[in-house]
Amino acid sequence: MNYQNIYNRIVFRAKNRLIIEREYYESHHILPRCMGGKDTIDNLVQLTPSEHFICHLLLSKIYPDNIGLIRAVMWMCTDISRGRTRNKTYSTYKQKFHKYYMDQRLKRNCKICGKEMLVVKNLEKTKKYCSKECLTISNRTARTITINCKNCNKLITKKEYNAKKFCCEKCYTEFRGKNLIRRKPITIKHCSFCKKKMELEPNLKDKKFCSQKCSSNSRKKLN
Repeated sequence: MNYQNIYNRIVFRAKNRLIIEREYYESHHILPRCMGGKDTIDNLVQLTPSEHFICHLLLSKIYPDNIGLIRAVMWMCTDISRGRTRNKTYSTYKQKFHKYYMDQRLKRNCKICGKEMLVVKNLEKTKKYCSKECLTISNRTARTITINCKNCNKLITKKEYNAKKFCCEKCYTEFRGKNLIRRKPITIKHCSFCKKKMELEPNLKDKKFCSQKCSSNSRKKLN
């Protein structure tokens, strides 16, 4: 059987078909990346999950000694519950997965160009721009504002988009240390050698020395 010919026909058909909006397609490298294929438009084609699975099977038969192609097929065949899955099963569940996330998306308008975009629910508060170009324009035109450092109240000048809240690394460390919520009970002990105070988590409550140096010095003293 001429696997290369079958592969070429699938790729040719996919390159010349009309892409239907809201249908799920997977991007496929015609010449695989593990064989030197680039991320260029002429080396990429949009395939259905079923076609994508078949193409990788064909490539693994055309180049049986290429471990990268074997690994790709193995990944697409893996099913945690059943060990292995078939082409149609893979395609069906990929389509369902895509449909679920398409239905979860919300409509938002880009803050710069006003273009309508679909945003996943968990990004509805943070996704404001439709592209990197709009984000760049926003950053260039952002106002310069003045705020107070959250730790020492020193005035900080920053761009509006910048999330900076502290004037320096020292203030950030101090503020974090004061406001850190500890999830585990802390045991307070003193180093057996230098008497330095130690805050120990439950799994280290039997620790006797604050450092390796103190531990070595203690052994030397005993000897």
